[in-house]
This record gives sequence, C-alpha cells and structure tokens, in this order.
Amino acid sequence: MKKIFIFLLCCILFFTLSLKSVMANQDNSNNKRNILILNSYHQGLEWTDDIVISITEHFTNRSDVELYIEYMDTKRWMNDVYFKNLHDIYYFKYRNINFDTIIVSDDDALVFALENRDALFPNVPIVFCGINYYHDYQLQYPLVTGVIEDFDIRATMELMIEIHPNLREVVIINDKSSTGENNKKVIEGIIPDFEGEVSFRWFEDMTMNELEQAVSKLKGETAILLMTYNTDAAENYFSYDELVNLVRKSSSVPIYGVWNMLLGKGIVGGKLTSGSTQGKTAALLAERVLNGENPDEIPVVTDGQNHYMFDYREIKRFALSLKDLPEESIIINQPYSLYYENKELFKSVFFIILMLIIIIGILIYLNLRRRVAEQELRKEQEKVKTLNAELENMVEERTGELKCSNDQLYKQIILRDKVEKKLIEKLTFIESLMDTIPNPIFLKDLDCKFIKCNSSFESLIGVTSQELKGKKINDLCNEELVNIYNEKDKELLQNIDNTDKQKYETLVLFADGSLRNVIINKAIFKDEMGDPLGIVGVITDITNEKEKELLKQTVVEKKLIIDKILENDKMKTEFFSNISHELRTPLNIVLGTVQLMENYATEDTHNIKHERLTKNIAIIKQNCYRLLRLVNNLIDVTKIDAKALEIQLKNCNIVSIVEEITLSISEYIESKGVILIFDTEIEEKIMACDSDKIERIMLNLLSNAVKFTQNKGNILVSISDEGDSVSIKVSDNGIGIPLHKQKEIFSRFCQIIDLFTRNHEGSGIGLNLVKTLVEMHGGTISVESQLGQGSTFIINLPVKTVTDEIEEYNAILSQDCVERINIEFSDIYSVS
Repeated sequence: MKKIFIFLLCCILFFTLSLKSVMANQDNSNNKRNILILNSYHQGLEWTDDIVISITEHFTNRSDVELYIEYMDTKRWMNDVYFKNLHDIYYFKYRNINFDTIIVSDDDALVFALENRDALFPNVPIVFCGINYYHDYQLQYPLVTGVIEDFDIRATMELMIEIHPNLREVVIINDKSSTGENNKKVIEGIIPDFEGEVSFRWFEDMTMNELEQAVSKLKGETAILLMTYNTDAAENYFSYDELVNLVRKSSSVPIYGVWNMLLGKGIVGGKLTSGSTQGKTAALLAERVLNGENPDEIPVVTDGQNHYMFDYREIKRFALSLKDLPEESIIINQPYSLYYENKELFKSVFFIILMLIIIIGILIYLNLRRRVAEQELRKEQEKVKTLNAELENMVEERTGELKCSNDQLYKQIILRDKVEKKLIEKLTFIESLMDTIPNPIFLKDLDCKFIKCNSSFESLIGVTSQELKGKKINDLCNEELVNIYNEKDKELLQNIDNTDKQKYETLVLFADGSLRNVIINKAIFKDEMGDPLGIVGVITDITNEKEKELLKQTVVEKKLIIDKILENDKMKTEFFSNISHELRTPLNIVLGTVQLMENYATEDTHNIKHERLTKNIAIIKQNCYRLLRLVNNLIDVTKIDAKALEIQLKNCNIVSIVEEITLSISEYIESKGVILIFDTEIEEKIMACDSDKIERIMLNLLSNAVKFTQNKGNILVSISDEGDSVSIKVSDNGIGIPLHKQKEIFSRFCQIIDLFTRNHEGSGIGLNLVKTLVEMHGGTISVESQLGQGSTFIINLPVKTVTDEIEEYNAILSQDCVERINIEFSDIYSVS
C-alpha cells in the first residue's frame, strides 16, 4: 500500500511539472523577448565574432528570446555622414520592434547607442562589453551597465621581464588611430615603473613594409609588445590575422600581446583579454535585466576578465620553460598528455575518493553518536512524561490567570470611556486657552483645510474662525505664498513616520497689507490611539528681530571696510620703509665714494692712481643707474595706477626681439661666471607687440636670474610656438623661490628675502611691473620653482597682428639699449 501511494505521488508531481513546463512554453511563445546586438566592428573580425558567438550560445536554450545582430563596421567607415545613414537604416528596420535590451560591443557602438537611444530605442536598457576607456561620466545615462575591457598591459610587461631574464628592450608596435593613441597614453603612464629594468621603443606611423624591415632588424635581448596596427601610415587596412602573420614572419624575437584573438597566430601570449569572456559576461548581465533587475543597480564589471594564456608552439620556438609560467595559465596547441588532457577528471576522482573516506569516517562517527543518542533518548522520554504532568498543572493555572485578565480588561474599557469624556472637556479648555495666547494659532485637517483658529489669527488675516472653517490657504494668499505653504504642509504630512514637527521662516501677508517675516512652528496632532488627525500651527512675528540682524550686518561690513583701510596704511608704511632703504643704500655708497675722491684730491697729484678714479666713478655710475631704475619703476607704477601707461603694438618678429636682447647681454652675464643659453623651436613668428616693453620684461627677468644664480650656474632662455600663443621661458638653477612666496611673487613690493637679511638689492616693484606689461599684451606670466634647484618664469603671449607693417628690432646696435641694460642690471654689484 505504501509503494502504491509513493508511485501515485510521483505521477502527480511529474504531471504537475509537465503542465507547468507546457504553460511556460506557451507563455514564452506569446511573449518574445527581443535583444539587439550592436557591434562596433565588422563580421569576420575575430574579436567581434567571439563576442557574438558567446552571446548567441548563452541564449540558445531560451526559446522566448529573439536576437537581432548589427555590425557598424567602424574600423573601415567612420564619419558623421556614415553614422547619420546608420541612424536612418536602424530607424527604418526597427521602428516597429520593441527591444527589451541592447547589447553593444566596443566604444563606437556604445557612444552611438547612448547618443541615439532617445530617437531609436527610447527607454531601452543598454548592456555594454569590450569598452576600453570607460569613464564614470557615462553613468550619467540611465539604464546602462556592462563589463569593461580592461586589458592588463602592466601584468604582461612584468611577465615578459620575468620569463626573459636577459630582456633589455621592449619594442611597442602601435598605430596612430584613436584607439592607438589611447593605448599609448596608458602605456606611457606605466613605463616609468619599469625605469632601470628595460628601455622602450615605439614603432608607429610606418607603412607595413617599413614596419617589417624595422622588425627584421631586432636581435638579442629584445621583445615585442603588439598592440593595434590595423591601419598603417599609407592608410592600408590589415586584419589582426594579417598583422600578426606579417610581424611574426619578420621577427626573430618573441612577440606578446593583450588580446586572445592574437593567440595561436604568432604571439607567445600574455595576460589576455578574451572576446568570448566579454560576450559571456555581457549575456549574463543582459539576462539579469530581462529578469527584471534595474540596470542602474547592477554594478559595472571591472575586473576578473583577463587570464594568462600562451601558445605552446611559440614557447618551444624560444626555448621557454613551462615552469616559469604563472599558475592556472591556459596553454593552447600543447601535445596530448593524459594528465593535462584529463586534469579535471583526475582532480574529480581524487576529490571523490577523499569525500568517500570522509563520508565513511562520518558514518562511523554517526553510528557511535547514534548509540549514545539512543541512551539519552530513553532518559529524555522519562523526563517528557514528568514534564507533561507539570504542563497540565501549568495549563490549569494559566486558565485561571486568563479569567483574571478578562476581568481587568473590562475594567480598562470602563476607564477609557471616562478618559474620553475628560479629553472632550480638555479640548474645550484648550480652545479657550488658544484665544488667550497672543501668537496666531490655527488647526487644519489632513486635507489641509482650516478647522479652527484663535482670535490672534483672525486679526492677522482679517477673517473670523467661522468664515475660515473649511477653506484652504489658496483662498487667502497670492499664488507665490500659496505654493510655499502647500509644499511645507505636503512635506510635513509625507514625513509623519520620521518626524511630526516642522519649523521654517517665511513671509505672511497681514490684514493691514504689510508683508512680514515670521517663523511658523507646525506639528501633527493625534488621537488617543496615536493616529494623525491634522496639523496645528503657531506663528511668531520676527520682523523686528530681522531688522536688528540687518543692522548688525551693516556694522560688520563697515568694520571690514575700516580693517581694509588699516591694512592699506600698513602697506604704505612698509612701502616707505622699503623705498627709504633702497634710496639710502646707493646714496650712502655715492656719498662715501665722493668723500674718497675728495681725499684723493688732497693727495699729491702725481700719486693719484687712474685705477682708483675709474673704480670710484664706476661705483657712482652704477648707484646712479640704480636710483634711476628705482625712479623709473616708481613712475611706471604711478602711470599704471593712473591708467596712463600705454603700449604701442607693432608687427614684429618676437623670436628676433627675444634673441637679440638675450645675445646683447650674454657677454655681461658670462663675465659673472654664469652660462647663458638661448634656444628656440621656431625661427620667425610675426605678431603684434611693443618691442620696448618686451625688452623691459626680458631685461628684468634676466637681471633676477643673474642676481639669484651662483657662479658657474646656467640661465636658459627658450621660445616655443603653441599655435595661438607664443611661450617664452627664462630658467635658472639658482637659489629658487620658497613655496609660500610663489603665490605672492608678482605682488607689488614683494621680496623673496627679508629686507635686512638679503644679499641682493631690489625694491620688489620689478616683477609686479613685468606682470602688468605682460597682461597689457593680453598674456600671462607664471613661475615654477623648487628651493635650491632654480626657477622658471613662463610668459604666454597671444598671437595677433595689427594693420601696421612689420618693424625690425636690433638690440645690439642700439646705444639706448646698452644704457637700459646698465640700468636694469644696476642691482648687481660688479665693482670690487
């Protein structure tokens, strides 16, 4: 009888499952799930084919899924007209098909799908794969998730160094396509980590013939990292198979890569990204979307997609050892080995044997435990009998307690009726109390309709409590205030579970027509059971307090103005202290020199040495130049403040101006034991500038460079063309500028070294004047410096021209220029 029952139960279960399967198949046949697979590249490209095959294999057993496959072919076609035609074609083909999700492979398809989704596939989730350079900003688009093609170049380079101990050079083959340029940026960010281990060389921007010749010359301690080279310098297209074959034929050194589609074609291997893995992962994510998950809540897969993979034939070709390869490496084309071919089977058998031993041990242990348990069970049965008797006694006692509880509950009901009557009495009392409170008070129901208010609220709005009852705020205020009050009421009612109170400041239109600042305190009032009944609000007029606060703010602002005036007075004091020092120093030197010359005049005329007179005259002349430089700077500063200093723009060769100014002072600078170097990337650049002001700028910067550069130091003046601007740099390897001074170095009267401890003279006006002259040209100036290593001043001038003819500049032949050089360099004492 028992066997028959079990058989019938199995039949019923089988019938139920079969019926469910049939119903599911019927439902699936009536509700097809449409998926569009949009590929960036063309059919026949192994990477793309691997992705498509993995996706289609995943959905093979889903009869309810219909796949549509498109290839954009962007490796061979890529322009705006082509993308517009693709848009029109897809719109015509799929305008009547509702897709449940779109799977895109590689960057071009993702960009196309995101930009055209609203027009072609509105609100359709997107799952991406094969994305090389994914940025978080792409998450700004809703309903998007996927898997990143994060190829591991670093791991492949580390592998090359590990299994080739004599490796000294890595040659990187990479084209100039957008993908190639992105690859180059990634690799250049990694190269510094391998400095000292290997050197790197790029093969790019070559024709295929040139590439083959270059590869054929590689010998010895060199390996190749093959990236993308689908298009050569002659714009010839090559598939990955053609590329690998051509490079391998020409190469006598090992080749490594980062994509598994190159494996088996001629590369040794590497940590490779797999198109099949990308496609499989994307299919799993798409299935989660089909099952109802929100794509925005599915994390983007960023790791675990790469594996160490190698070609056995290439390993043997270069006599590499399998033992040197990482564990869990995948090796293709390996000769048959019983263990390697059935590695998983051997592991399974070993595991099964181990499990059997464990199970036998467990059974023995359980058998012993069973015997012990039987003995304990007999003891527990005796205890249960005793407990049953005790339980019967407890039930009788509990029954008596329940009768007592019922009597107490009846008494509580009577007590609640009394409490309700008292509440009604209290409510009457509260209504009377509301009228005694000076603050306006109102009550609203859950529909935000007024129930009652006190006399203060009646006076505020000019409506009686009886007239107010049943009205909304819309009937009392203008639209702007109504929106504010309604939003606050809605916010309070929506957050009843979190908070039942609210306080905010707003404006209220009083009955007298005045608009006053008030604070409204609101709360939810509830019944005895804790259920909300409505809103109670209390209004407090804070207009007078606001006016007091405004007055305080005015006082604070005036105090700030006074502080600013005091700060300006302090600056003036520092300015006069600095200028007095700058004037007193050269005047003292001139005065002392004149006194010496007076002493010489009292000596015997025949004993006066010409060298003494020449030296003293030079001292007087230099300090006069220094005073003249200070006066000129003060005059220019005054003109700048009065906006009276102007520049005379003329078309000039900026390269010639800077070069001739530099060369004109080279002999002077080198006499100080400093090497002056001029370097330019361009020979001519015609632009509008004021040559006198440029000369003033350069002489000031060079004077500073000489002043703070030690003996045998270097000064470099360089010019580079930045397209719409020209960059002029003056660099030295002198004492450098402290970091806290770099931000204020161009401020007026700023000194790098303290006034009473510095070894060089200067008023602190020069760099401020330089900055002003540069900005008058529409340019910018900045400084880069490290303490003890030197400084670089960088000037960027915009390239523009005026209608005047080109004016030539010759600093070497200008006597005025020599005079200006003596003035600008007067702070550097050379007379000994």
